[in-house]
Amino acid sequence: MSGMTQLSGGLQLVMADGPVTPDLSAGFDRAETTIGRGDAADIQLDHQWVSRVHAVIRGEEGNWHIEDANSTTGTRVDSMRIEQGEQMPMHDGMVIEIGPW
Repeated sequence: MSGMTQLSGGLQLVMADGPVTPDLSAGFDRAETTIGRGDAADIQLDHQWVSRVHAVIRGEEGNWHIEDANSTTGTRVDSMRIEQGEQMPMHDGMVIEIGPW
């Protein structure tokens, strides 16, 4: 594991692969966490394949889901591309791919 962060509600985010592990400690104390290359993203992934705001993780009452934020290159969940704006429920062992990560 390259990096791991415990999200509120018991969810863990693990960076399993990618060029450099970003700081994962920011952003998980709120109901919405943005992932992207832009300065405003809670989790910044600095790579040309990552949109400024690429994806959003949302949690409510211990239920978590990820949504592609109209990114250029898409977000993959368990090797399947999710549609822009689609909310995919998150589960234990789920693999999320964003850019080279």
